[in-house]
Amino acid sequence: MKNVNSKALYALVAFLIFSTNAFAAPECGNDALVKKAVHNLPGSGYWMQVAGDCRITYTSVGGVYSKMYNLCERKAEDITPYIDAYGLPEGDIYLHPENGISFYKMSGVKANGQNNQPFYSDPQNFGNYQSIGTLPGSTPDKRKIRIAMGNAGGTFRDYIIEKKGADDFSVKPIQDDVIEACKNLDSGGIDTEIPILSKDGQMIAGRQLDSRKTEIFKIDTASGDCKSIAKIPTETSKVTFSFDNKSVYYVMRDPNTMKGRLMKMDISSNKVTTISGPDEDVLYVTTKKDGTLFYSRVGSAGGSAGFGDVVTSDLVEVGPNSFPTGGDAKTYEALGMMWAKACGKSLDLDYAFAVGQRLDRAVCTSIAKDENMSSLDQEHKVSLDKLKSACGSNAVSGGSSRSTGTQ
Repeated sequence: MKNVNSKALYALVAFLIFSTNAFAAPECGNDALVKKAVHNLPGSGYWMQVAGDCRITYTSVGGVYSKMYNLCERKAEDITPYIDAYGLPEGDIYLHPENGISFYKMSGVKANGQNNQPFYSDPQNFGNYQSIGTLPGSTPDKRKIRIAMGNAGGTFRDYIIEKKGADDFSVKPIQDDVIEACKNLDSGGIDTEIPILSKDGQMIAGRQLDSRKTEIFKIDTASGDCKSIAKIPTETSKVTFSFDNKSVYYVMRDPNTMKGRLMKMDISSNKVTTISGPDEDVLYVTTKKDGTLFYSRVGSAGGSAGFGDVVTSDLVEVGPNSFPTGGDAKTYEALGMMWAKACGKSLDLDYAFAVGQRLDRAVCTSIAKDENMSSLDQEHKVSLDKLKSACGSNAVSGGSSRSTGTQ
């Protein structure tokens, strides 16, 4: 046997050690977090609304032009370019705040593209930042909806949309005139110029003018009077209600990173949790009836958060079963901190909890080891069995992780 050069042997051993450690290192980017898919949106994904099973309407290019993305075909689609297109949850109708509020058939987009024309307009209900709630008592053939508009202090009006045929609708206002939202609180400094309705139209979000913090109000249908039922403990502008009307999602500016941070607040308990990862710069969020969550973040070609300078944005699709319940808060915090230490990051406990819950099962399992636990302070340590149990209940990223938004 030939003699082996000692320097070469040491180099080989060092290479093997380095290779082993590199292979064992976890995924340290956004791909470590569970998601169903990531789509590339042209422009900024802002003021997004889910329209049916396949489409999302959104606003881009400095908040002036509307766009639409087809989730099923994974491509951008034409839509009338006016400001703030807003799709109804059923996906058959969308709105623009043009000539008051105007109703468009979604089917007309395929036939007429950007030249699609409204089939009904209400010039009395005018403003921007329209939001919609489907009122109790609605049926597939006879929907009752509430539309709130950012006009002066915020207004709303209710409508009946009656289905006359396969693609034939009539629209009729219920009230004789628009109703001013939260008029009883105007003297107290409540701003409802960006009035966001809950999915059932029974709640509305508005901001305190002095603190800039958003409150959730129960709204009286007849008078428009409001009663505060919850307060978001930070400054934010637009919120998105879950379809079960139990939670609100919103984006706050992280004071340390200056990135958009996606939050969820339970309305009844005011409990707040972080949803996004520490490397994500979130722009906006919307939800689907089945619990699927969509949020847009600044893409690799984008600038800082804000729709004026974002060239492309990522649309992150997170399935309804992506947030496990198999571990307690301390366990998920420990997993998040272990991941952060392995990746050379520093996280607060809220981010650690968010990461721990959303770690892909394989990534989670790779870090749930005694040697990683030893890196934590004693107060944050939990049993290895708890870690493995929590990892076992974590979801797995599914399907293609990336799709383009090209036509």
